[in-house]
Amino acid sequence: LPALEKHELVESLLKAVHEGGLLEDDEELGDPLLRFSRRFSHHLGNISQAWPHLGRLVPMCAARAAGLVLRMQLEQMMEMAAQQEAGLKGNAEAHAAGLRSEQVEGWRDILAEVHSRVIQELGFVDVDPG
Repeated sequence: LPALEKHELVESLLKAVHEGGLLEDDEELGDPLLRFSRRFSHHLGNISQAWPHLGRLVPMCAARAAGLVLRMQLEQMMEMAAQQEAGLKGNAEAHAAGLRSEQVEGWRDILAEVHSRVIQELGFVDVDPG
């Protein structure tokens, strides 16, 4: 098959929808229940004219479809939030480690200064340990 441009693909899909064509997916070919549900949904308008009580399924099907779309969006948002949380935790840990190292260096400098003063007060002239 030749490659289709985006607008050509959209036009062909819209044409199939307007003509009432049934679009089946490769996944549906292997699953009879999925194939039946797709065909049932496709022919529901004609079926509900013959059996009006089945027409009551249309709003329930629409609500189910909306629920599935919302659940997919929620799952995507949860995945993105988990990725962002992992990134933030990594950044927070790196920042905390940097602050700890700065504090350690500061305390070492303070202790070294106090140590040299104490040694000088005790009368030691050479405070070089090496």
